[in-house]
Amino acid sequence: MVATGKSESAVSLEWVGPTAVKVGVPSDYAISVRNTCNVPVQKVVVQMRVPTGVNVVSSEPKAEGNDSILMWELGTLLPKQERRLALKLMSTQRGDMPCQAWVTFTGSSVMKLR
Repeated sequence: MVATGKSESAVSLEWVGPTAVKVGVPSDYAISVRNTCNVPVQKVVVQMRVPTGVNVVSSEPKAEGNDSILMWELGTLLPKQERRLALKLMSTQRGDMPCQAWVTFTGSSVMKLR
């Protein structure tokens, strides 16, 4: 028998919140970050591009970064663990403003030898 240490690491992101808002009125959003695999993932970092015309009123946990790119360093996510990043965003102009988020992480594979 050949032992393998194959592991398929995956982390999902999901935006939660209204798709239509009024100019000048803050709205609540969340980015759900979930380890969808059965092994821990390390060095999980979520980043968000803030488009022109959107102000970030607040975030919990507090984001690092500047006005155009926000970043959250989440560390390790255990198997099936989920974290929510709460945001209060306010549109300052009319039109479509795509808020983009992405995640980077380090996966691993373990094989036990006897």
